[in-house]
Amino acid sequence: MMLVFGSDNVGVSSLSVTVNGTNYPIDSKGQAFFTPTAAGDYTIVATATDAAGNTVTSTQTLTVSNPNGTPPTITLTDPTANENITAPLTLVGTVSDDNVGVSYTVTVIPFDGSPPKVIGSGSTTTSNSLAISGVTFDPTLLANGDYTIEIQATDSDDNLTTTLDRNVSVSGKLKLGRETLSVTDLTIPVAGIPLTVVRSYDSLNAGVSGDFGYGWSLSYGDAQLEVNLVPGAAIGWGGYPAFLNGTKVYVTMPGGQREGFTFEPQAETDLFGTTYHPYFVPDPGVTDMLTVPDALLQYDPDSGEYNGVTDNATYDTYNPADPNFGGTYTVTNVQGIRGRLEIGFHARAVPWVHCRHESTDALSQRLDGPPVGQHRPPVPQATQQRRPPRTYPLREIVNAVFYLAQAGCA
Repeated sequence: MMLVFGSDNVGVSSLSVTVNGTNYPIDSKGQAFFTPTAAGDYTIVATATDAAGNTVTSTQTLTVSNPNGTPPTITLTDPTANENITAPLTLVGTVSDDNVGVSYTVTVIPFDGSPPKVIGSGSTTTSNSLAISGVTFDPTLLANGDYTIEIQATDSDDNLTTTLDRNVSVSGKLKLGRETLSVTDLTIPVAGIPLTVVRSYDSLNAGVSGDFGYGWSLSYGDAQLEVNLVPGAAIGWGGYPAFLNGTKVYVTMPGGQREGFTFEPQAETDLFGTTYHPYFVPDPGVTDMLTVPDALLQYDPDSGEYNGVTDNATYDTYNPADPNFGGTYTVTNVQGIRGRLEIGFHARAVPWVHCRHESTDALSQRLDGPPVGQHRPPVPQATQQRRPPRTYPLREIVNAVFYLAQAGCA
């Protein structure tokens, strides 16, 4: 049933409604009746005419599907799940249905919330199977980071849709047509290490609205940390998701290069049995090392979890973000230069510099958390896997720098 009504300052002289161009009568109550004969999309157009002959229309689309029908199926063999893509890759897969007629669309969805982009589509009305062809995932046009390749297939007979999501990552420096621009706003030496505040434009982020418009960001040496937990990782003792064998940690350095590391603890056997120490294996081609404060861990073969006694005399399930296990990562390059990634509400790179009785932790705490000397609350579980980058007003950064200067760091 369709309800059609209109209003006018003088009066409506007539009303009409069509479905896919076919006119349907309207009774005295403004009702018109239409029964779909097949699944699909139907265009409904209602028209109102006043005494002067002026008309106005309203258009709606009615989607009809068969909930008892069989939805289409999707098979995607390339890329594989969580694959790291550095060069253009042609998708390999098929969509099929139990009846003739099926279509598909392929969309790339960035993890950072940027607008999604359709990169391919196809359809057939003569077959019940269709290869995904001519669809290329091109990382040279994308910023380094994590993405979801989403394929949606819709059949013709039941108008049912099936969705398949495949998570991948993008890395590498080959970015064809990329345009970047950086403007240095402020440079202040802090204990011999300059703190530089830079406004940067990147055409790869043109869809992201930053502090200074689309594509612009404010940077001052940030590194971004991402943790991809192994499926099945549960919340353990201590309130943090368990780090299982194979957990991936990605660090995006201030220069934009993305480095991956895999959690593979090292075993140590003595007279009392076998214990483990946390260890991260760099991905092929990564020369930096990722380390965390050492811990003596025990392995539970039933759950795959590692547990250990913390410095606070608690028995927690291992996760480096747990303050009881240190709450920090350290990235060391081949020259031995270290940068510490604090795990708080925001992971950020902090050079190791000491001044008076406090380190540059003070800067991180001034910008990111409680005052020096107070305990930083643990990371909320929901933000640990994908923590969006955060920027700060220039005034706030300068205030933090002056705070360090007053503490004797500048």
